[in-house]
Amino acid sequence: MYSSLNTPVQRTILLVDDEVLFLTSLKEALTRHFPNLAFLCASNGAAAVEALDSHPVHLVVTDIKMPVMNGFDLLSRMASSHPGVPAIVMTAFNTDVIEQRILSAGAIRCLDKPVELELLVKQIQAVLEPETQGQLRGVSLPSFLQLLAMERLTGTLKVSWADGVARLFLRDGQLVHAESHGEVGVAVALRTVALVRVELELRQQHHQAPRTIAMSLTELLLESARLNDEGSNEATAAELDEAFSELGGGDSLPLDPAPDSRKPRDDASLAFEPASAARAMLEAAMAIDGALGVALVDSETRVALDWLRADASIRIAEMAVGNVDVVRAKLATLISLGLKEIVEDIIVTLGRQYHVIRTFTRRPALFVYIALDRASANLGMARHVLSEIERRFFIAQSLLTGT
Repeated sequence: MYSSLNTPVQRTILLVDDEVLFLTSLKEALTRHFPNLAFLCASNGAAAVEALDSHPVHLVVTDIKMPVMNGFDLLSRMASSHPGVPAIVMTAFNTDVIEQRILSAGAIRCLDKPVELELLVKQIQAVLEPETQGQLRGVSLPSFLQLLAMERLTGTLKVSWADGVARLFLRDGQLVHAESHGEVGVAVALRTVALVRVELELRQQHHQAPRTIAMSLTELLLESARLNDEGSNEATAAELDEAFSELGGGDSLPLDPAPDSRKPRDDASLAFEPASAARAMLEAAMAIDGALGVALVDSETRVALDWLRADASIRIAEMAVGNVDVVRAKLATLISLGLKEIVEDIIVTLGRQYHVIRTFTRRPALFVYIALDRASANLGMARHVLSEIERRFFIAQSLLTGT
């Protein structure tokens, strides 16, 4: 059985150990350090599960070797039933192998017994005190998730809407688990990300959510947008074909998957599928000779909306977002000089690369950032293709949105 050692006040810590004297003394010592926290005690893993099922718990501190249900089994149950609750493990049998197994099972810390009280207090503070919580409304969920990804945040995002709620679990900025009304996994995440009017509540804390989402956050956001477009677009492929034909873009939209992004394409291949105009725009940019990476950036939110790169070593999204101030400064300088010309692009020449920033004349907050290999790139042709890509992107957007 478990016992509540004081009336819950704010957050609650569950202490789990089969040594009653140790459990009692530990509770008393921690109460002196954390007088505003509540403490529950359980003598084994089964009693701890009972406590978790019937009380809100914010942190579990548990032993490993216990009767009835040991600490490993408890961590396993927590991962499936209470993934948002972090756990600190105490053990007198610690080795590198055991510690690795404990951390792999979902614990966030592993401490040697007998436990040094000061060390345990610091670990509890590290888990609970940095916890930040806030509510946001009127914020784009995809953009907010990308901001969290850039910050490599670990925590839980509660998403509420008119008739439902979902919880998204992030680890190092990547979405690893989603749950809503008994459902879990990628399907929940895709539906949630597509919602428009939502209220967000962020809790920055460690958790041990199972990994039910294998795709990257970028892939998930693109897939959600594609599914949303398929269900809501009123523009037909015929309308897009007609528009692109007027631009000399070919007889019809390509039905085959996009060709290898490293192979040159002719102008006809710049037509976009309606499901993802932005992704198609980036794919077309990657077809430019010498393209190393390309990103689409919203300078108002400082978010890279999407990006592609030739290999993982090219940090194109970070480079692109890092140049937001460059774009803003250039525009501010022109305004201060009284110049009314439109900035088409900004070119930075490095030893082995060109970096081109293509601003969008119709939506000044957006720009494309592309890195080119000087040895194989034709800068003049690249600028021409980027101009054409921008034009076709906005035609596709207009047809898709009716604007």
